[in-house]
Amino acid sequence: MRYESISIDPQVCSGKPCIRGTQIMVTNILGLIAGGYSNEQILQTYPELTREDLAAALDYVSQVVDEDKVIPVPDALAVLLDQNIPRAVAAWLRIQRPERLMTWQQ
Repeated sequence: MRYESISIDPQVCSGKPCIRGTQIMVTNILGLIAGGYSNEQILQTYPELTREDLAAALDYVSQVVDEDKVIPVPDALAVLLDQNIPRAVAAWLRIQRPERLMTWQQ
């Protein structure tokens, strides 16, 4: 199997992809790589992993990204103020980020 090192089990880490037999999520490995960790540092941090596990995690992620539609994040994020936004947050947004606010207009 192509991803035999990757396990997705609803009973382990809420079903998020993990290295088989561990609770080390693929996202943990990606976070370490994004943070500048080398393979050697990751293997020291998680001695139960192998180089093959790291390669499988990256291969898995590359396939998932290829299969999913990637939606670009706009430069400015707008926030819709409605009853679901706590009043304190809404007040802070009105003062600090008024350019990013929208209100519901019927």
